[in-house]
Amino acid sequence: MHDEEPALKPQASTLWTVRTGAGQVFGPVAFDVLKSWAAEGRIAPDYQLSYNEVTWLPPSAVPELAMDWVVELELGRFFGPIHRHTVDEMLRDPRYRKARVFQQAAAESPVPVDTEQVQELERQLAQERQAIESLKLEQGRLADALSASQKEAEELRGQIDGSVESVQTEVRQLTEANAALIAENESLRRQGQAVVDVEQVMKQKQEQLADTLAKAEQEAGELRRRLDAAAESAQAEAQRLLEQNGTLTAELDRLLQQCDELKQTCAERDAQISDLDSRLIAHLSNLEVIHDIEVVAPERPSSSQEGLGTLEEQLQREIFASQGKKSFF
Repeated sequence: MHDEEPALKPQASTLWTVRTGAGQVFGPVAFDVLKSWAAEGRIAPDYQLSYNEVTWLPPSAVPELAMDWVVELELGRFFGPIHRHTVDEMLRDPRYRKARVFQQAAAESPVPVDTEQVQELERQLAQERQAIESLKLEQGRLADALSASQKEAEELRGQIDGSVESVQTEVRQLTEANAALIAENESLRRQGQAVVDVEQVMKQKQEQLADTLAKAEQEAGELRRRLDAAAESAQAEAQRLLEQNGTLTAELDRLLQQCDELKQTCAERDAQISDLDSRLIAHLSNLEVIHDIEVVAPERPSSSQEGLGTLEEQLQREIFASQGKKSFF
């Protein structure tokens, strides 16, 4: 049983201690912390509170904790008193959506407490508290990440500001350059007509040059054809002259052979004539003639070689004269 005392108004400086149904003690803590525990559902209906660790009170004896709500889980089964926030959390559970809620101040008699149900709810609340702690840790990590992101965002904002200023400067420079280009374009536009005239003259000159080149190529083609024909004719003439030269050379060889044969014949005849002269002189010497008669040999050429040489020279002159009438390539 709880040591019952009338409700009291705690002082702001009073430190409180919490004792669970299993006898575990938490605190001492400030009353504001105690109120936050009550709002978070960390103080169960069977817990005891003390501001001096001598006198222990039920949570409902401290009105400032606002633990004056009771939940009818099912017909005849109640859980409480608890804080309104804990009631809201319970009603979010599908198992308790049909539960009825009462405020203890409106009850006419004390509300019986189901110990097993309280323990079950304590376990559930412990699990929820663990989940809440995990969420708080996650919230802390997210807060750190958010802080880092904000810091990075500030750095990026500084970089962006610098980039924006640089871009604005570049835009001004580009605007000035564009204005200069527009002015230059206007100047060029004014000179455009003269440029067009020059282009037309150049185009006419190019057309004339193309015509001249076409004619020159045509004439060059004609000259190439004529040169090819002349080269073919000259080659044919050279071939003919070479053949004629071969024929003349063969004829010369034949005539030279005949000359050699004539020389041999003349030599034989000279020998015969010499023999006849000798015999004739010997015969005349044997004759008894008058001493004043002078024997004179008949006149004859001094040498048959001279006649043959003359004949050979005449033949060579005729051959060379016939060859000199043609030119060779």
